[in-house]
Amino acid sequence: MRRELLGVAATLVAGSLVLTGCGGDDKKKPAAKKSEGDVTATAAPTERPDDKNAAPGPSDAPSDGPPTATALGPDGYGALKLGMSLDQAKATGLITVKKAAGGCTAFDLKAAPPAKGAVGGYVSAKLGVSSIFSTEEMRTPQGIGNGSTLAELKQAFPKVAKKANVMAAKVPDNPKAEYDFVLGEGGKTVDQVALVLPGQTCHN
Repeated sequence: MRRELLGVAATLVAGSLVLTGCGGDDKKKPAAKKSEGDVTATAAPTERPDDKNAAPGPSDAPSDGPPTATALGPDGYGALKLGMSLDQAKATGLITVKKAAGGCTAFDLKAAPPAKGAVGGYVSAKLGVSSIFSTEEMRTPQGIGNGSTLAELKQAFPKVAKKANVMAAKVPDNPKAEYDFVLGEGGKTVDQVALVLPGQTCHN
């Protein structure tokens, strides 16, 4: 009888240990789930600098350095404006004075020197800066520049008309100026654009 009681007690103790061990495993499972949740939360993706919704960084801010404008018009090229005196034009730091003759002083644009024998524009003794000629990179605000087709020119400037040896059009937003478009051989493309003051006498 005593042996049977001891056997029962031993069985109960063993069963208790088994239940305690199982209970311990069950308690660990929620903790594991919580740990996985923590890892997921900390691994959440962050916005990349190139994300289209990201706020602009310092590198996106406009530069305050030297002018790098490629737009010719409506009133000049960067800080160089039509009507400026020669001294004012030189003070912009954008031009190199070449030669003076007949009341006109030729200049080059430092950022884009023209081909040999050509000039970047003229300063008239009477009108001030009276002409600025386009370089390869320059475009009017309407997108017309060296290499533009005649069709593109007419689309951008519907009222463009032949004038002497160029096609001329009024400058939008600047009634005091006009664009002179020099066409290439065959008249199919634009070879050069000049932003000028009508009545200038420094070139044809």
